[in-house]
Amino acid sequence: MGFTPVEGIPSLSGCGDIDPTIVFQLHSSGMSFREAGILLSRESGLSAIAGMKLTFAQLVSGSAKGPVAEAREIYFHSLLLHAGSLIAALGGLDTLVISAKKPTDVLEFS
Repeated sequence: MGFTPVEGIPSLSGCGDIDPTIVFQLHSSGMSFREAGILLSRESGLSAIAGMKLTFAQLVSGSAKGPVAEAREIYFHSLLLHAGSLIAALGGLDTLVISAKKPTDVLEFS
């Protein structure tokens, strides 16, 4: 995440990287800039893709189905894309560690 949730990897409620002209498209369709900001930073993201309020555990669960599984794929794709960019910028790396709040929170990549 950068200055706001509108940059970087999509979060549960923030859209992540988008084409910045979307803000002007929303504004030209009648939405205020404040409303567009709230939409993109608090009412978008992976929960919006899934059509329900998600927890991170639900998102990364291997048993996710339907729109939740689609949101998971988008999350993992974005995570790998950003990690790859960082690795390239660093000129490679020896180890990549992804940490979680609890030892039971595990990310699996396939």
